[in-house]
Amino acid sequence: MYAAGGGTSNSDDELDDFDDGATVATGQTIEMLGADDSHVHCYCGAVSLVVRGPPTIGRSLCHCSICRRLSGAPFSYNGLWPAECVELVQGEESLQPLQTSRRVERIRCERCGGPVMAKLGGGKVIAMPMPIFDKETLRRPDFRPQHHQYYADRVIDVPDALPKYVASTKGELWRS
Repeated sequence: MYAAGGGTSNSDDELDDFDDGATVATGQTIEMLGADDSHVHCYCGAVSLVVRGPPTIGRSLCHCSICRRLSGAPFSYNGLWPAECVELVQGEESLQPLQTSRRVERIRCERCGGPVMAKLGGGKVIAMPMPIFDKETLRRPDFRPQHHQYYADRVIDVPDALPKYVASTKGELWRS
């Protein structure tokens, strides 16, 4: 796993992006990144995470009212990982949790307000806002959206070929 010790400074030279196989340049020691691993951070860089592999549980465009209100956008784009695939490497003191429903705790950076993750089902599953990843990662097939959910709550139509679920992905498909 990763060492949680080390400094928490967020100067520009300490938050430089790095390629696969590099270590995080924050004064913290972590394992080498694998080819499918990503180092991501909030807008200001105070919160930093390592994400192991692609979102294996799912990738959704969510149109629910909570996602829309908290993102300020017509829908949000989130990936789902098993909790053991997401590690906080910097910024625990900057995390600001918000319980938005019985089973969802959303976490933002208190410094910049940027969304960092959400804990689902008591923390067993982690939802990550996909725009936190770099554009090269988001172009990979295993990072592209799989479906829309809560499409009945949408505020704009999205003319794509993805499946559209009325509510959750366990329910019925939208029929136009």
